[in-house]
Amino acid sequence: MKEINQIKLDLRDRKILAELDFNARESVSKIAKKVRLSKEVTLYRIRKLEESGIIRDYHAVINNSKLGNYYSRVFVKFQNLDKTAEEKIRDYCLKNQKIGYYGRADGTWDIGVGYWAEDLFEFEEFLDDFSYKFGKHILEKDVAFGLHVFQLPYRFLSEQSFVKEFETGGKTDQPKLDEIDKRLLVLLTKNARENLQELGEKLKVSWKTVDYRIKNLEKNKVIVGYRTNINYKKLGYSNTKVLLYLKDLTEKKENELLSYLKSLKNSIWIIKFIGKSDLEFEVLVKSREEFFDIMTELREKFSSVIKSYDSFIIHEEPISRFIPI
Repeated sequence: MKEINQIKLDLRDRKILAELDFNARESVSKIAKKVRLSKEVTLYRIRKLEESGIIRDYHAVINNSKLGNYYSRVFVKFQNLDKTAEEKIRDYCLKNQKIGYYGRADGTWDIGVGYWAEDLFEFEEFLDDFSYKFGKHILEKDVAFGLHVFQLPYRFLSEQSFVKEFETGGKTDQPKLDEIDKRLLVLLTKNARENLQELGEKLKVSWKTVDYRIKNLEKNKVIVGYRTNINYKKLGYSNTKVLLYLKDLTEKKENELLSYLKSLKNSIWIIKFIGKSDLEFEVLVKSREEFFDIMTELREKFSSVIKSYDSFIIHEEPISRFIPI
């Protein structure tokens, strides 16, 4: 595993990152006012955060259910996997534009693959193709179909206790989008801070048209927010995914559990699946001891519904596509 040099941020940098994570399209002027710095100093600090690799990119948060795409995933445990086979699997995932996520892990599972499927049958076709190509290396797999996805802000960046969640998935309508709308969504997932003029030039429309279409996409909740992709490893954090297996669940208990998971300052993702596990969530921690404390408290508070759990560390995430390209 490649060693990553940790970078220490001062309070102003952390506040700037928190504002960008809250709304990646926020203007530098407004961010400067909130963090009580000049526009020039704020812009300088943002550029330094980009150059250091702490800020990876800025992206729109898309509710793919509005586009007729639903998040499905498979975890895989391999056997007899050599470097050549591993590279072939990686290349396969990179070339398949409907794969929205590919992560390498250490623990119960070796990789996780997220797929944007229009329905269960398309997901089945993908799983079959993957198994036909790499079946001799597959020891075990765990498949699930996503229902509700909650993205949570990086709350370790500031002392603010608010929770601005970005919810996607669920049963929803599908507004009619034309090719310009779809191309605009792709551009915003690649760089959410690109200005209206630049977006208009790429789409060959006026900036006013771009502005109108963005507002319409927001109104229809196709775009639910704008976030900053932060390299948390450079700040000393590791990402652990937890799969919860529940028992004797009621609607009230489930809502209480979800609320608690959302309240954890370490939580960054919570997903409700149809599959072997009932809920999955991810936490950023600085040590295994911190993770142990989180899980101990969680199991004590919800002993009546948590039957068991699995966990594994996510080491690398080569693919994060927020929309099928």
